[in-house]
Amino acid sequence: MQFQEIMSMDPMFPPRARKCASSLYTCAKKVSTRLLVQFINSSMYEREQSVRKVRKYIRQSLPAVILTDILSSMVPVPSDKWRFPCAATLDRLHCKMHPECELVYGRLDRVIRVMFSEDISKVSINLKTVNIDLYKQVIASLTGVMTKLPSRPFPLLTSLVVCGGSVHSDDIITRIEELCEVLKDFAGNIENLHLPVASNLSLRSVSDIRRIRSLRADRTKAFNKRGLYHLCHPESHSRAGLQVLHLGVFKHTHFEKQDVAEFLKCMKNLLEFSLLDSDRALVRLDGSCTPGDKVLTYSVFKRAMRDTEESASIRGQIGPHLLATNLRAMSVVDRSLKPHYILESASLLHRLSIDWQQELSFPPFNRFKSTWFTDMMKGQSWVTLSKRLTRLDITFPAAYSINSYSLPLEDYTRLMQNLANLEELRLVGAGQGGPIPLMPTLQYCPKLRDLVLEKCPVHVPDNYEVVDQRFVSHSLKRFFYLGEMSSLLVHDFMMRGISHYMPALTELEIQPQTVLGYCGLRPDQVLELSSLMHLEKLSLPLSIRECIMNLPQIIFVLREFPSLRFLTLSWGMWCESYDISRGKISYMMAWLFNALGAENANIHLELSYKQHPREFCNFV
Repeated sequence: MQFQEIMSMDPMFPPRARKCASSLYTCAKKVSTRLLVQFINSSMYEREQSVRKVRKYIRQSLPAVILTDILSSMVPVPSDKWRFPCAATLDRLHCKMHPECELVYGRLDRVIRVMFSEDISKVSINLKTVNIDLYKQVIASLTGVMTKLPSRPFPLLTSLVVCGGSVHSDDIITRIEELCEVLKDFAGNIENLHLPVASNLSLRSVSDIRRIRSLRADRTKAFNKRGLYHLCHPESHSRAGLQVLHLGVFKHTHFEKQDVAEFLKCMKNLLEFSLLDSDRALVRLDGSCTPGDKVLTYSVFKRAMRDTEESASIRGQIGPHLLATNLRAMSVVDRSLKPHYILESASLLHRLSIDWQQELSFPPFNRFKSTWFTDMMKGQSWVTLSKRLTRLDITFPAAYSINSYSLPLEDYTRLMQNLANLEELRLVGAGQGGPIPLMPTLQYCPKLRDLVLEKCPVHVPDNYEVVDQRFVSHSLKRFFYLGEMSSLLVHDFMMRGISHYMPALTELEIQPQTVLGYCGLRPDQVLELSSLMHLEKLSLPLSIRECIMNLPQIIFVLREFPSLRFLTLSWGMWCESYDISRGKISYMMAWLFNALGAENANIHLELSYKQHPREFCNFV
């Protein structure tokens, strides 16, 4: 950018982009949270009487909705990635950048003992951000608060999420079983339950929770068909009430496909069901088989269909007798999809996920033809099914291994032409053999709201003197372009294309697979996005070469964004002589943070955890 261009920009952030005076509620919540954190970290917490006094005081002084809000602000939730990019990590992490993360890592059990009460309506915890040595204390604190004398019911608790299950959480299965037993007795109104690990005993307790609607377990231990039997028992509450079930099943001793098929036939009201198929073990590069093949949901679905037809023929029923389910979503992993099966036995389905490895089409596996996806799209049953879909998620084999199928242009056209009702689209590993056209995707899917492209080279136009309005999407709100560097390197005008063809965006994330070897975006490229009037959340890689000596230019560019509230940055590390050490990145982020504060800009600035994980572990 030239000096004249910079000086012609706004000298200050416009009034609507500045912070307003905090409300009395916000100020009071910050002060209350600070006082509670001080107590939790102090030696006063060691006195049981002090804990009881604090609990009693805050419950008498604050209504239930405020207590829940304070607890949520103290414990970062995985869904709040724009305020805490580290909260949704899949790896164990001790984040030292955010004081909230430090508190959770070392003091979460104390937070629960002080804040968790019968006034709380929802709790969300990610064990990946908690010290392993605290796992037992965290679960014990939840159980202890609910069972302490005098015991009281927890009628307001409707959601309990304890995610982040791993091999380390398998050791607390006994504590989880105790927690589920307590939830059955004291929290009968809970509707959403997420456990790090589950067993037969824990599912026995969950089946008796009156209003259970959604259950997810990241892992299972001491689990077999008896656990499923508890959930579908005729006298259980879960048989009629459970609508969403996701179980992480990885060990298959005494757990067969037939057992799950019988369960699926019993659960008439189930809308979503999976065994977390996408978390399966991948085929080894040498082609060797791994013992204990994972029980996959789609195979169970087909087995239930076959059993229903066979049982009808044994009873002598005349005419076709098909399995009838209420499923709205399904994952097809490492299997070839037969769309007519879904049309026959899951007629209400409108969300579909497909994920397969091409190695399984070759010896010694030979599970399906290597061209099954292309052949499937040519059939009329796929045309009928695709017209019903509102969400489609496809992970192509090229996402796992090179020189594999990656949706060539001919198949792309055939796939997209019947997706007029699609609202959410996610493609992973497409276009490796040749880039897929980005803008025609918007024309094929006029109702599209969310678009996620991972490891997908794309083609964007280079002429914007005339913009074809047929390709402009006024419905697209969220666009994520992740894990791909070649298109960012080739197309300097990609940001211009996004601003012209996606004018209604409120959330935009563009991050390469890695910032090592990538130059990053120049400030003038970022400026192209300022025409997005509704853009509130933005994540981009910036160029160290362009910004290292002119950080104020970034402030001038950000002034042009009318609605931006959350900004997550990474720094391209393609440079020959510049210092790209941890200290340099920390310095630039600190400078931008202080500059935005001096301008009173209402922009929450964060560093990308995916691209710079070391910064979070070694923050100074």
